[in-house]
Amino acid sequence: MLKIILFTLMGAVLNRWRGLGHPLKQYTPKPIPQAIMALPYAILSGLFAYEASSLGIYDDLFPVIVAWVVGIIVLVLTTLGFITGYGQYFPDMHTQPLDKPQFVDGLVSVFFGRDPRDFGNLKPDRLTAVLSIINYGRTKLYWRCAFGMALTGLCCTIPAGIAMMNPWIALSCILKAPAYMISYALELKKAEGDYNGAEYVTGAVLWGSLAVATWL
Repeated sequence: MLKIILFTLMGAVLNRWRGLGHPLKQYTPKPIPQAIMALPYAILSGLFAYEASSLGIYDDLFPVIVAWVVGIIVLVLTTLGFITGYGQYFPDMHTQPLDKPQFVDGLVSVFFGRDPRDFGNLKPDRLTAVLSIINYGRTKLYWRCAFGMALTGLCCTIPAGIAMMNPWIALSCILKAPAYMISYALELKKAEGDYNGAEYVTGAVLWGSLAVATWL
């Protein structure tokens, strides 16, 4: 139990370090913090692949080679997932026109329609952007952002979840959405736009889920 608690706290602190702006950040530029957050997923996926290939589940490939290949693939994909961030889905529902929609926004649009802040190559004035949101509906935009936030979270955990055949790990970062929404509602922040509470909670959920899946 102590290992799970410590690993969960490490995830919370490291995810906050990843999102925090501070002078020491120059020594850990992107994608170093993201890769550090992704590393446990890669290691555990590699170990699972080693054990599975030894049992013949991954054909008869040499287990060490399989472990390295799976671990590296999960590391790259998970790091890219962390780099994605929350993008346009932050719960403040800013009125600024989008420069470029998130790559997952096509899927979000299937359920919620086009983001009212997405004007393509057009550059509308602020009034036009605000009216577009009002016409779309702020409540609908709120849930659109929550859904998009959950998808960006899943980008961090689905690769390892698939590699380890573990739906708990695959779906764990869906909780990124309520973490940010609740943090925003409770104003758990130190500065405007700096919702540190959500980053602590998200990091704890991420590494805590791994710890539970590994040691329980």
